[in-house]
Amino acid sequence: RDGLRLIRETAGKNVFILGCCIPQNMRSYGGAFGFVDAMRIGPDNGAGWNDLLRGPTFGSRHYFLHGRVWYNDPDPVYVRTNVPLNQARAICSWVAVSGQLNMDSEWIPGLPAERFDLLRRTMPSHGLKPRPVDLFERPIPRVWLLTDERRGVRRDIVGLFNWEDHDIAIDESLERVGLDAHTTYLAYSYWDDRALEPMRGRLKANVPARSCVVLALRSASSHPQVLSTSRHVTQGIVDVVSEEWHSWGRRLQGRSRVVGGEPYELRIPLPEGERPWRVKSWSATGVETRGPLDAEARTDAGLARVTIHSPKTQEVNWKVVRSE
Repeated sequence: RDGLRLIRETAGKNVFILGCCIPQNMRSYGGAFGFVDAMRIGPDNGAGWNDLLRGPTFGSRHYFLHGRVWYNDPDPVYVRTNVPLNQARAICSWVAVSGQLNMDSEWIPGLPAERFDLLRRTMPSHGLKPRPVDLFERPIPRVWLLTDERRGVRRDIVGLFNWEDHDIAIDESLERVGLDAHTTYLAYSYWDDRALEPMRGRLKANVPARSCVVLALRSASSHPQVLSTSRHVTQGIVDVVSEEWHSWGRRLQGRSRVVGGEPYELRIPLPEGERPWRVKSWSATGVETRGPLDAEARTDAGLARVTIHSPKTQEVNWKVVRSE
């Protein structure tokens, strides 16, 4: 501890120190607390499936340290072409949902667009403190809950991970997951790019071997709301800055952080009722470019998909208006 104190004092407060694998040596485990900014929390991983599991294994065991004592470093993700796509999605999604340090071990210029896109969809970090629901039931937890209430609305992301070599069926009560058992939740599956049947009481999903399902959940409402977005696997948590429903103007409006040159899609369920909700108009304006942006909308199975095109990375104000 005296040695780490010397390093910390010499480096200064503005230097980010990443310790390497002190948790493998329990004699110095607690001695590192307070002197490093981040810590490798397990042994080296690798692109092979069994090696890849070291990150989720040790990252789950030490999840409670992340964002509290230091930032957990579970070692890099792998998206290279010799890693099956479902496995690459699983490890990238686990790092993104758990919020732990997200680093890659790839030659970026050599990645195909599909593989590079996995990195784009799982960065940056959300900065929150999610938890593994079934931490004490199996070697590697299957269910993670990420909740965000920072901006006046609640967004829940549930990550379902299958670390096994065979398909599994997950069936958990919503209450145990950390949600309201008496609330009906709308759900959107990110990698499947589709809305699911509303959930009430229980969360059920089939997860193929060595893969994941990442769900955005919001409590059902009589008015439209943003259920999911395309930018990030956390579906609004890192990009939707604000969201408001104005009943008197029959409009849903908000602000999002978008990436220049990349289509940005809002997924908005259309409530059913005596007067089904229909989109009358939509618009988007760049905060920095200070002008209207190209936007388009379509309806897909009870879902309004509004796509915004911004030439610049910036915050964008958007608005969706209901028809009479």
